[in-house]
Amino acid sequence: MAASDARPVPKKNVAYRVTFPILDADGDLVTSAGSLDSEVSKDGGTFTDCTNEATEIATSSGMYYLDLTNTEMNADTVAIIVKSTGGKTTPIVLYPEEAGDIRVDVTQWNSSNVATPTVAGVPEVDVTHMEGGTQTVTDLKDFADAGYDPATNKVQGVVLVDTTTTNTDMVSEPPTAAAVADQVWDEAKSGHVGAGSFGEEVQAHALSSEISALNDVSTAEVNAEVDTALSDIGLDHLLSAAVVGADVTNNSVIAYLVSKSATADWDDFVNTTDALQAIRDKQTDIETDTQDIQSRLPAALVGGAMDSDVSNIQNGAITAAAIATDAVDADALATDAVDEIADGVWDEIISGAAHNTANSAGRRLRILNEAVQIEDGTAQAGAASTITLAAGANANDNFYNHTLVVIIGGTGVGQARSIDTYTGSSKVADVIPNWVTNPDNTSDYIILAAGEHHVAEVHAGAIDNASFAAGAIDAAAIATGAVDADALATDAVAEIADGVWDEARSGHSTAGTYGESFFGMVHFAAEAGTLSTTQATTDLAEATDDHYIGRTIVWLTGVLAGQATDVTDYAGANGLLTFTAVTEAPSATDRGILV
Repeated sequence: MAASDARPVPKKNVAYRVTFPILDADGDLVTSAGSLDSEVSKDGGTFTDCTNEATEIATSSGMYYLDLTNTEMNADTVAIIVKSTGGKTTPIVLYPEEAGDIRVDVTQWNSSNVATPTVAGVPEVDVTHMEGGTQTVTDLKDFADAGYDPATNKVQGVVLVDTTTTNTDMVSEPPTAAAVADQVWDEAKSGHVGAGSFGEEVQAHALSSEISALNDVSTAEVNAEVDTALSDIGLDHLLSAAVVGADVTNNSVIAYLVSKSATADWDDFVNTTDALQAIRDKQTDIETDTQDIQSRLPAALVGGAMDSDVSNIQNGAITAAAIATDAVDADALATDAVDEIADGVWDEIISGAAHNTANSAGRRLRILNEAVQIEDGTAQAGAASTITLAAGANANDNFYNHTLVVIIGGTGVGQARSIDTYTGSSKVADVIPNWVTNPDNTSDYIILAAGEHHVAEVHAGAIDNASFAAGAIDAAAIATGAVDADALATDAVAEIADGVWDEARSGHSTAGTYGESFFGMVHFAAEAGTLSTTQATTDLAEATDDHYIGRTIVWLTGVLAGQATDVTDYAGANGLLTFTAVTEAPSATDRGILV
């Protein structure tokens, strides 16, 4: 479809181009109308999407055209609507013409009445002029005898009676012989090849002449053409000197034979190492070296074993039986092995009867966790003086009374409040005092019981460090279960214990782990300022006043080590804790935790 499909009168069952504007509510042209949607209805039928879409006439004109197919034009009434964003819907109605639709009844010609025709339906023609000259009936009659007279510009002698077609080929002067000859010799050859015709004969002679002309082409001209063709497809480089960057096309078959790069490039080829001769020489060198090794190998054997250095150990080759007692010392443990062990300790799940050996650190931590942490979960909601515990919380009223709820994640993290009353049916716990930041359904919490807990030290075993260089055994080289209790030297156990206790708290908050049980504890140190039996200036960075109200202070060092008291006020400006009186005033650098 093209611009030529536009015509003054649309025709039925013929493709048609219609041009129209798209206007906005103010009647202004809309340029670059968006989301154009053209639909067509034939003879009152349902509107459906047009085959083509309306297109704006360049550039930003606000005028658009739509090409309708012959199928879409095959109706007596064609209704179109063009929808868009930014413009009003444009309606268009067409009445395609078909045979018999348009009838002409001429009653006047140039303001003069038309004569009644002698034959019905055939107009009367009264010729009075020809090429500007006056003609009479006598002139036409005379044409029968003398024809057209150029001197008088008149037709002479005959009355013309012709009811066929209008002759449009008449000219004022007949063509000359030269003009006819020019027309003959300027006629295109194509199409004039009928069997036995002069055109066929001329074509045959012309082809013979062209073939004869080829016989006159010189060898130099042929070679020049061949050279050009070889150059165009890059084959000239096979015989001429190589040119860096301008040789064989990248990723061609030849380039792939000499280059292993992602983009195969002939420039990767180095003849001193990659040529067939160079490869042959290298094969000879390998054969010579192999023979030399075979001649020297028996001398390298000592006591039936090869005396050599081992640079790699197969995965799993070192088993528990192969490692001597105390063989794995501190230096033998790579950093990632220590980190992995520490991560495993802090992320270990507390479940069942595991890690419950008498007097062990695991049992002490279990006792501490069970004694201090009653429950954990994610709140369902919260308000100024309440928190709605998880759906799985205890259903008995007053079950959590006088315990401590600590927000360890989400909204309100770091706050701790005492539970005053608890309603089991609604899971709502009333806290005192009010929250500084109300918890919500993103707040993770733990519930702690009051009390003081102590954790015993972890004792290390003994491992000899004589057999392995630092970092020689990594995680992949040691089989599952290879490093057992006997394999660990004392300093290795001590290093692991140090790694465990020195591990940063961040990142160890997996539900149900020892790491999570300590996550809510906040460490601090007393600083110079106010230091008394009821107040202490600290290094706490929390800037919100009252943030730690309701938490319990457990002093870890100094004269108050082992004592616990509750926080009654907190000033964020200088980290000042106010608490229930203790026996003595702390000193600067004394450390404690908030639980």
